[in-house]
Amino acid sequence: MAILFLLHLTSYLVENLGIFLETEKVVQILQHTSVNDTLSEVPRGKKDNVHFVVQNENKKDRIAQGKRSQFWDDRGVWECDSTSRSYFLQENEKLRSVTYRQTKYCIQVRQNKNYVQVPLNPQLQAEDVLVLSRYYVKHKSGAGYEKRVSFLHSEKFPALAVHEFKGCYPE
Repeated sequence: MAILFLLHLTSYLVENLGIFLETEKVVQILQHTSVNDTLSEVPRGKKDNVHFVVQNENKKDRIAQGKRSQFWDDRGVWECDSTSRSYFLQENEKLRSVTYRQTKYCIQVRQNKNYVQVPLNPQLQAEDVLVLSRYYVKHKSGAGYEKRVSFLHSEKFPALAVHEFKGCYPE
């Protein structure tokens, strides 16, 4: 019940502020949404400042075949695509960013007014690290309409993706 309230509150904020969801909210959605409560694809029609949770099972098949992920929608031509992969340590629904440098997981700390990467001791096991990928595109019209698709790399959770649309579609 609390998760449903959180999802509705988050949807309200996204629709009214025109911003992407916070990372912790995206991860909560991906971890706690049942496949039965998701869509098989992004619905057709208007998508202004809204997000959808979509089944993403075909991602595994495409990756196994060495192909790029595909995220369909009916909003025309997108450009300037980029992807990011972030690593997190999750403690009680809070995320702590970690990096993977020279085969070691590290945290960033400040030493003598500089930020440095310090290897964790003991090192994390790969299954203890949450890996979040994000795909970003901007609409070709350049009118500030953007899309972000986020998904987890984990067998622990259903293969889902959060599709977010920020801004108003140029008419």
